[in-house]
Amino acid sequence: MTFVCARPDLANKALAAHLPIPAEAGFLGVVTLEDLMESVLQDKIYDEGDMRDRDRAVAVLQGWAVSKLQNFVRKRQRRRITPLIQQSSQLNDGRHATESDPLLK
Repeated sequence: MTFVCARPDLANKALAAHLPIPAEAGFLGVVTLEDLMESVLQDKIYDEGDMRDRDRAVAVLQGWAVSKLQNFVRKRQRRRITPLIQQSSQLNDGRHATESDPLLK
């Protein structure tokens, strides 16, 4: 593991004295062996943490896809049912049925 600092001389002195890296060193981040290997291989290395993140992302994506598909199906069903309702509420002569019209002829 390597610490990346804006002023590595201050960080090296602190680490040599077994002290924490001071804020003046401008700590920027950490480079791990995994980061180096991914750069060399030009590919992602999946470890346990990455698998959990991937599984969580897949679950979210599947949930999104299911909701989109359900909404699509509901809209299609409404489109199919609406003309049937309109047709069934019209009498043979083209006018709409009212409460005074008999149910059966």
